[in-house]
Amino acid sequence: MVRTEIVLTNIIMLFEFLSLFYVVFRREFRKRSQQRFFCIATWVLLWGIAMMAGFDWQSSIVGPVPAFFLIYILLIWILFDLSIKETILLGLANWLILSIVEENVIITIQTLYKIEERNLDGIIMFVISCVIWGFYFIKRNNYNDKAFNLPIKIWILLDVIMIILMAMLSFFAYVIVTKIPDGKMSSIGQVLLLFGGILIIVLLLVFVYYYSSSYEYRIQKEIMEMQVRQQREYFERLLEREEDTRKFRHDILNDLLELQNYCEKNKCQQMRQYLGNLTGVVTQISKKNYDVGNSTVNTILNYYLTPIKDRYVVEINGMLPDKISVDDRDICIICANIIRNAAEAVSRTDNGKIWVNIENGKSYLHFQVENTFEGEIDIDKNGIPTTSKDDKHNHGIGIRNVCEIVHKNGGICDFKAENGQFKSDIFIKL
Repeated sequence: MVRTEIVLTNIIMLFEFLSLFYVVFRREFRKRSQQRFFCIATWVLLWGIAMMAGFDWQSSIVGPVPAFFLIYILLIWILFDLSIKETILLGLANWLILSIVEENVIITIQTLYKIEERNLDGIIMFVISCVIWGFYFIKRNNYNDKAFNLPIKIWILLDVIMIILMAMLSFFAYVIVTKIPDGKMSSIGQVLLLFGGILIIVLLLVFVYYYSSSYEYRIQKEIMEMQVRQQREYFERLLEREEDTRKFRHDILNDLLELQNYCEKNKCQQMRQYLGNLTGVVTQISKKNYDVGNSTVNTILNYYLTPIKDRYVVEINGMLPDKISVDDRDICIICANIIRNAAEAVSRTDNGKIWVNIENGKSYLHFQVENTFEGEIDIDKNGIPTTSKDDKHNHGIGIRNVCEIVHKNGGICDFKAENGQFKSDIFIKL
């Protein structure tokens, strides 16, 4: 009977912890693989055999931490797409939140109703799990999934705050239970401690949620403003090119009439000179144009690369149809950010080079840009290069914008920086 109670309590506790982690922190599951399946099966086997042998993960201590915490950290690392640091910090935050709530509820009920702790554990954990899933079904349609995607430093700070809070609540609970005689004051103290501890935890989570959401909103607003600027630049360059072509077309009739006049009068020398001037005008117009077959990409290539092609080596390879299944706006934003970053990096070098290669396959569009650079470029844990500019808050948004659009189109981004060369590989699903 005792062994059955241990197994049931541990199962409920695991369900409670996974529920809070999944509902509140919202992390993606790892991709399915044989290795992952083997790890989960091994974990379940280890966990189950230990409990059937009478080992209580909930109440056993391994060194300074509960055994349950260690086995739980291992499980969420297997299940969710997290680094080891994130797993430990998020798992600790999850454990502290539930521990604070559970301990306050248990101590209060014990003080008021004199019920043994062991009989309360399973019931309280089950009730908390129901509250968590009730919140999920109420808020699932308007919950910001990225609200708790916080930097490591912020998670360390939150964990420290909750550890201090847990220590304070435990101390006050000890004082109320042992130093204040049973009676009305003790009951009031326990109730205040219960609601105060839970309220502080809830307010802390709400504060982090809304602060993070507002920050994400500001980033999205900046991205939208950048998109508007890039599209305005694109249309300005397009109009400028059309204006040059229109002027040439307007004057070409007069040029042909003048050539006809020289031909009728057998003025070969003057005609040769006039043709030379006319050829120079045509060359100057065409000189501004890179042509890969797509008007959107052409405009961006000419705008960013034409001004630097006399000072640096610029190579453009590949073709892209003018009509493809990817939205022109998305192509504009992706190309503009990648090409502009390459042009800026090369302009800070003495002998810079830029290679652009475009491959239009059956399933994917491959857009590859490689450029030389000076200095250092760091790639973060998500594979995204971090900006080298001093104002990091207002820069580096372009690459994040590219990644969001590429992922939206079912594509993949890959960035590499080594041996003084930065390489961007963009695959977009067609």
